[in-house]
Amino acid sequence: MMEVDLDKLALSQASFVAWQEMAGRIVEAISQADVPIDLKNVPDEQARVEINGTLTIYVTIPGLGEISMSVPSDQWSYINPLKY
Repeated sequence: MMEVDLDKLALSQASFVAWQEMAGRIVEAISQADVPIDLKNVPDEQARVEINGTLTIYVTIPGLGEISMSVPSDQWSYINPLKY
């Protein structure tokens, strides 16, 4: 596994929309579940490239753990692959 900066990656439109929708559902579920989490304490999303080439986008929510989504290898790329 290799950690990567999401700002250096391009996601397919479908993957980007899927992550945004998932993130919105997570925030909504947290607020409806009455879980005492201050969203200001939730860090920005992170990404890691798995051994098989898939990308895992994730966020670690204090008190709840990691929420993640897998992106197939053909649905993402480096913005400037010559640098990595």
